[in-house]
Amino acid sequence: MTILTDIIEPEVFNEYVIERTAELSKFRASGIIAPVSDITVPDGGTLVNMPFWGDLDGDDEVLSDSAPLGVGKIQAKQDAAIVLARGKAWGANDLSSAFSGDDVMAAIGSLVAEYWARREQAWREPITFFV
Repeated sequence: MTILTDIIEPEVFNEYVIERTAELSKFRASGIIAPVSDITVPDGGTLVNMPFWGDLDGDDEVLSDSAPLGVGKIQAKQDAAIVLARGKAWGANDLSSAFSGDDVMAAIGSLVAEYWARREQAWREPITFFV
């Protein structure tokens, strides 16, 4: 939690600025990892099963007025994803905002996405993928 001793009280008021890092998550930029909408994380367990439709295949056919086209089918398949549960919390008291002249929680809120981008790249633990 940010407390009074953590802030710099400006003698001549000057707005705080946010220090941003140029390092963004290379994993997300590459498309290796991405959030998946409409996936329900199970209560307990470390895997999520994700069914999907396989691509269509087969050769096309010449149209004929005497023979019907062959009817193909689509295959249902399944992937599995690891549930990655990580967390971090930040906080500040009202006095830190009052004495700094800035909204400390707004600063924290605007930096959260960049924090997680850096952390995703820093994970050193081996990840096992199940197929």
